[in-house]
Amino acid sequence: FHLIFLDPPFTIGLKELQKVLESAESCLAPGGTVVVEHSPLIKEFSLQNLTVVDQRVYGDEAVSFFKRPGER
Repeated sequence: FHLIFLDPPFTIGLKELQKVLESAESCLAPGGTVVVEHSPLIKEFSLQNLTVVDQRVYGDEAVSFFKRPGER
């Protein structure tokens, strides 16, 4: 996939969210993007193969955009 949208429950913690992102990354094409909605309390991510390229906060929710390295 070149684009994946994730909207997990807001009660999910950072470790669980990172596991979800790692699973999504395994389905992502090189150069693909993952967009995830999450709690604005989660601000830092530690992922090996995905890079945060943008984060936006809209009141009680945040949206982060991750990019997988590669051609695209």
